Amino acid sequence: MNNTAITDAMILDCGHTPSPHSPSVTGYGTYPLGGRTACYACCDASEVAILATAQHHMGYLSCAENPENPVRPLNVRITTWTGGPLITVTDWHESPHYVPGAHTRDKLIHWRGVDAHGNRWYGRGPGWGMYTRMHKSRAGK
Repeated sequence: MNNTAITDAMILDCGHTPSPHSPSVTGYGTYPLGGRTACYACCDASEVAILATAQHHMGYLSCAENPENPVRPLNVRITTWTGGPLITVTDWHESPHYVPGAHTRDKLIHWRGVDAHGNRWYGRGPGWGMYTRMHKSRAGK
């Protein structure tokens, strides 16, 4: 029996089996405090719940390619590490960014959006598929 089959047969702390996954990943997440295990859906639900009270959080800039206009992607959102939706992005733009150590110019993506609780968020990140720092807007809902 291979490791993937052993992992798939286990029951996680969330009460579910591991999520569908490739052989290179486990199909579950582990919480930093206490080491509890959870399937991807429970990990995503936990991240969404955190947004109700958090003032700052981390996520990933996600989008779909736009065949009609490659510079304006579609379905821009902030997601969890598993790809679960956290924030629907309502507005975004790119700006040039100078990287002093590398002596090069890069870009930052600045965005604004709304979470499932109706809270407004904003942030910026270095590019699509990369991390983004999330900050809850003082304007609230």
